Amino acid sequence: MRVDHVLHVFRKDGIELLRDRRTLFVNVLLPLLLYPLIMLFLVQVTQLTRDSHAPPPRVALLGLPDRLDDLVLDPPR
Repeated sequence: MRVDHVLHVFRKDGIELLRDRRTLFVNVLLPLLLYPLIMLFLVQVTQLTRDSHAPPPRVALLGLPDRLDDLVLDPPR
């Protein structure tokens, strides 16, 4: 097998691929459009799930002195 024949076939198939609209659309335009949209979607999902506030944990305090009990239940502002 000669190198010039291989290069000729490679060049011919490359030109044929570049002429095909569907190949150009799938390999160039579609990723240029879809990847930014996918990234925006993922950012929105992470922001929505991160901003959901969980209720604060409930703590039971037993046997505290009165002064400390008042501070814990109604903290000063």
